[in-house]
Amino acid sequence: MKSIKNPQLLTYSCLTIFFICFSSNFLLKAQPIYSLGEVVMLNGDTIKGWIGEIGSLKRFDLCLFRSRQQGETITYFPGDILSFSILDKKYYKSEKFRAYQQPEATVFVEYFVEGAISLMKYRKNYYLKNSNNQFQRIPFKLENYDLNLEREKVGQLRIDWYQFIKDIHTNCSKEGDYYDDFNKLRYDLEGMINVVLNYNECLGANYEIHWEKVPFAIVDIGPGISIQRSGVSFTSQINELWYPFGSPFRFLETRSAFSSVGVEFSLPINIRTFRNPSNWSVFIEPFFHRYQFYYEILEEPIDYPNQTYTDFNMEWSGTGLTIGGRYRLPNSKPQISVQSGVRLNFLFNQQVNVIKENIIEKPGILYATRTRENPFILEDNQISLSTQINISNNWNVFSTLWELSFGFLLGNGFVTTEGSQYEETMSLDSMTSTLFLKTSFLW
Repeated sequence: MKSIKNPQLLTYSCLTIFFICFSSNFLLKAQPIYSLGEVVMLNGDTIKGWIGEIGSLKRFDLCLFRSRQQGETITYFPGDILSFSILDKKYYKSEKFRAYQQPEATVFVEYFVEGAISLMKYRKNYYLKNSNNQFQRIPFKLENYDLNLEREKVGQLRIDWYQFIKDIHTNCSKEGDYYDDFNKLRYDLEGMINVVLNYNECLGANYEIHWEKVPFAIVDIGPGISIQRSGVSFTSQINELWYPFGSPFRFLETRSAFSSVGVEFSLPINIRTFRNPSNWSVFIEPFFHRYQFYYEILEEPIDYPNQTYTDFNMEWSGTGLTIGGRYRLPNSKPQISVQSGVRLNFLFNQQVNVIKENIIEKPGILYATRTRENPFILEDNQISLSTQINISNNWNVFSTLWELSFGFLLGNGFVTTEGSQYEETMSLDSMTSTLFLKTSFLW
């Protein structure tokens, strides 16, 4: 089978990659995402508003606050306020302490548990704080724990964890005995939170939790329907010894593109993070469509009655998957996002028919001849590049949203002359281009 290539697809691919890189460089410098939250002033007053979710390290140095989502930004530094929180996500307090290998300073620290013993984080390190405001750094990584450690290292890790937990439970021997069972130890943040909670409960102390287990990712899914206007263009390469008068497909090439309007049904799936919010997400979209192209062409418009008419009919059904990345513009209202990806299209029920009618005048008589042929074969698959802009009503956690999308698809060739009467004597290149308008409802 002959593979059909098109240099325009390569050009489009390069332009798409350049556009994505250029847009990403520009958009990453845009304002941060603002989520619902609140700040607690030095006098104890709580002000609700919108908190800017900035870089993972900058959040320990400042707080960006807005009373309205599109309002003026106020910057608070450690010591200006008592605390700030992002709804259902993170809680920060202004603390004066000496971080690991750092001089004493007033900074924002992230709290997970507050009580007789508290668990907190500053930059990349985790700390325990007792009721006497004494801090102890946790000498373990609570994130990205390597499950593939060698057996000897795992054994040593368990021993170190056991000893560390025994040491911090000196005032609660019962709880220390509970952790004699290594199988009850977890070597991550959730495990450390459980240790601190159990310790506070053992002492009968009051405590407050600022962390809850949330899913690693949020999945938005829902139905979608789009109206598409698709075009197909053809270019042939011939053996001039066989076709001295030009390509037999000239009736296709004389048109810039054949167009068709159709409907596509899809199931958009958008996957985004929660605890570490990001403007980036991954989208996957299964789809189904049906295309049909039909034209009647006056191929040789010479004086009547010597004329040739060509009826061209091409149709197929397609199903497949679109996979790519999405970037949402911060603080846009309504919400605007751009996405680009690869579209894998699998064709079935393909049909291509060409019917030619020739009218020839001979002395006193008009002759009409009719021929039917299958000039080429549609392949079973096609790869396209997809780019679209989305406008939606909202993007809050666990909320529903509708989207209106406008986009463009460019597909590689999907025909072959193998098995036709033109095999080995010519090749036919093709390319598809599609504009679409889509609406979807996600939850």
